[in-house]
Amino acid sequence: VNTPVTGTLTTLAGWDFSEQIDFGTSPLSATTNAVNLTVSGLTRGSGITTSGSAATRAWGGNGFGSASAPAAISANDFVTFSVAAHSGYELAFTAVSQFDYRRSGTGPANGVLQYQLGAGSFIDITNLAYASGNGALSPIDLSGISALQNVAANTTVTFRIVNYSGQSG
Repeated sequence: VNTPVTGTLTTLAGWDFSEQIDFGTSPLSATTNAVNLTVSGLTRGSGITTSGSAATRAWGGNGFGSASAPAAISANDFVTFSVAAHSGYELAFTAVSQFDYRRSGTGPANGVLQYQLGAGSFIDITNLAYASGNGALSPIDLSGISALQNVAANTTVTFRIVNYSGQSG
């Protein structure tokens, strides 16, 4: 997740999965965390299981068999992380610049990226589509979302990735 800083982009938070084994830990601490921010770990929803064969150098789980995003949300089949600026600072999000994934042939083919300000409702940003195998989504532009610009200090912004339509539940 990036934000502009005096004309340049600064990575606010990022995760390196190269050392993960057996689905990885949850929450997984960010390996990139910009100064003056609190970033929560990448956290699996309670509906995501971690049984069966795991992919080395990856993070995730299984159980994404819901047929739709609302059903997946109800089943807690999602991943979250949160970002908040410290006192005296504010945030302006420009993009999710890198979104790499690894999907098995039975894994979820679809998803939706959402955000939440404080304890408000989650709001859809964009739909996601995953091909089988290793892949990367195009950067996701956040600069046109007014609610994600000039976010006040100590306001928690939570991002949620809801995945669904896997072949195994």
